[in-house]
Formats: sequence, C-alpha cells, structure tokens
Amino acid sequence: MAVTAYQNQLITKLKIEKNPFAKGFRDPNGRSPEYDLDVRNDNAPMLLPNLYSSAIMQQALIRQCKAI
Repeated sequence: MAVTAYQNQLITKLKIEKNPFAKGFRDPNGRSPEYDLDVRNDNAPMLLPNLYSSAIMQQALIRQCKAI
C-alpha cells in the first residue's frame, strides 16, 4: 500500500472529504467542522482522489473554491 503526503493542505482536506475510506481522519460526527450543506454544490461531480493526478485535483479544487 502506498501513502502520499501532500504539501498542499487543501488537497489533503479534499482527499479526506471525498474518500469514503478516510473515516478515521474525519470529525466523529462524520463531517469536518468546516463542512456546510448550504455551501456545497450538489451538482458538482464527486471526485475519486485515487483516480486523478494531483494537478487535476488542484484544478478541480480551485474551480470549486471559485464557485463558492
């Protein structure tokens, strides 16, 4: 098993939020404290972090942040 440590904190946060197997890194109630249902765009595609390169992940994160 390979583990990647990302220098970009936003990428790390995005990977934890979108990875269904990262339960141990999340808040005990299942959502990070910053998670806000009103801000979340339900039309945005779910990203599967292990299938995308970090450059694509960064671009997707930037697009999502600009949409907010």
